[in-house]
Amino acid sequence: MRSPLNPSESVKPLVVLLHGILLNRWFLWPLERFLKCRGHRTLNLTYPSTRSTIEELAEEIASRISAERAKSAAPRVSLVTHSLGGLIGRRLISRGLLLGAHRFVQVVPPNRGSAMARAWRDRVIYRALYGTGAGWQLGESPDVIDEICGRPEDIKWGIVMGRTAHGLRSSLLQAPHDGVVSQSEMRVEEIPAISIDMGHTPILFLPEMWHEVASFLEKGEFKELETGPPSLSPHAGLSAE
Repeated sequence: MRSPLNPSESVKPLVVLLHGILLNRWFLWPLERFLKCRGHRTLNLTYPSTRSTIEELAEEIASRISAERAKSAAPRVSLVTHSLGGLIGRRLISRGLLLGAHRFVQVVPPNRGSAMARAWRDRVIYRALYGTGAGWQLGESPDVIDEICGRPEDIKWGIVMGRTAHGLRSSLLQAPHDGVVSQSEMRVEEIPAISIDMGHTPILFLPEMWHEVASFLEKGEFKELETGPPSLSPHAGLSAE
């Protein structure tokens, strides 16, 4: 006979959605709506992605999540993030700013920083668009990114990668890539990853991605793990720079 569930386990985690740089919550609205239809409670936040550092954004977002949890009595929280949001998510979990973290899904995250940002961040137009906070930090080395964001432990964590043949200055990117970030920049050693044929921002509107995110939130695993060549295996480590 099964023992009764702990009350905290019988309540679904609050799913917090964090968008990428220059975007807002409406880019994640289709995914949010899909998750709500499956019975998930959600908190879809817009945050000032170009005006603050990753550290500052993590503090602000942690405060907003705490306020929502106090209202909804949510004992656990799962994170679903896009691009820059994935770095903020890493810091939230690894620095203990998000107690009760349950599952973590990153969509096209620049986990090793961005070659595109490194190439462009000294230019005036880049600083005008992306700012000198988190946008500048996207161009930092993998070691600096790891120092800022940390590595979440003791949590189910998965990565959804994009793949496309197109992209601005794609010669800067190691193939395969999503037009903005290389898959080698998205990967984290020993973290399961899948690859979907879609670009960096359009992937947010793809039902295939929604289903994979829901599968990971609900079961702790993706529906379809990567089955490509060895360099694209789900548990492949990050390539050296």
